Amino acid sequence: MKNRAYSTRDIRIDILRSLAILLIILAHVKPPTIIFQTRVFDVPLMTLLLGMSFVLSSKKHRQPSFKFYIIKRFERLVVPAWIFLTIFFAVTFIAGGIFNVSIPYNLKTIITSYTLISGIGYVWIIRVFFIIAIFSPLLLKLSINVNKISSRVLLITLLLFIQEFFGVMNSKLLGVPQRLFEHFVAVSFGYLIIALIGMWVIKQTTRENLIVGIYSLIGFMAIAIYTGSPLIGDQKYPPRAYFLLYGISISIFLFVLVSNKFCIQSFERIKFVIWLSKHSLELYYWHIFPVLVIQFLVPDFNWILKYLLVLGSALIITKLQTTYLPKLFQFDYLTKRIRNN
Repeated sequence: MKNRAYSTRDIRIDILRSLAILLIILAHVKPPTIIFQTRVFDVPLMTLLLGMSFVLSSKKHRQPSFKFYIIKRFERLVVPAWIFLTIFFAVTFIAGGIFNVSIPYNLKTIITSYTLISGIGYVWIIRVFFIIAIFSPLLLKLSINVNKISSRVLLITLLLFIQEFFGVMNSKLLGVPQRLFEHFVAVSFGYLIIALIGMWVIKQTTRENLIVGIYSLIGFMAIAIYTGSPLIGDQKYPPRAYFLLYGISISIFLFVLVSNKFCIQSFERIKFVIWLSKHSLELYYWHIFPVLVIQFLVPDFNWILKYLLVLGSALIITKLQTTYLPKLFQFDYLTKRIRNN
């Protein structure tokens, strides 16, 4: 079965993006180990969708200059993160003053948060997404030039070996060089591999996608047998082949599943799925507040109730924000200046 025609709104991407953001939030309420480890494909899935979305966007719109494109991505990803962090720290310090509670964030934590490297710890994913955006035009050209499924499988294998080499290098470095290499090379390169695969997946037939998915699953199982099946989540920072292959295989199988005609027709009627996908970034930001509040007040809170409370709170805040302050995270000052000039 061929994939659906290109469109700016692909319900399959909406379904999977909604699932990914729900699982990412689930990870932050610290569920039992079996659940936590099973759901670690969430960030790889989100990255796969970035590659798919870039292909759809490039098909629909004429590619702007690289400078304009980078500025637009910077305003779409980095600036909203800075806006949220400003709100987050302002609310935190005001609440700390009102309730006379010591705030656990010093100047170093605040500064490193804005660099998207460490800090409060939740915004590193934005750095990865921005780096993927920078290299997406190059990845798109590569995805077009490598057009045979056999060549794609070979390239994936080569890139995973390079990623393993980066993982070994990262373990041998120390101090600042190690942190810089990990954050900007070892972590980013691993997710760039998945974004590239996403650019293929959106264009491939179901048979071709199953080939890549089964190949990835076999690779994952082979590494699991050879290494004694370590916890998948322990291979995430930086992402090793074991972690990546798990994420790639599950993500592709899910994409094949939601490409079923019945599934597409069923979810097209559910407007909440499109809303959740469209506002997944805002939901991600707003869930940080209830996660940290509950963690501070009731650290041993039941994880199921915690998840329901965090998700419910984040959905309410997101709905209020998108209704009354829809442009809170929209910043396009620089791109407007470029257009006007």
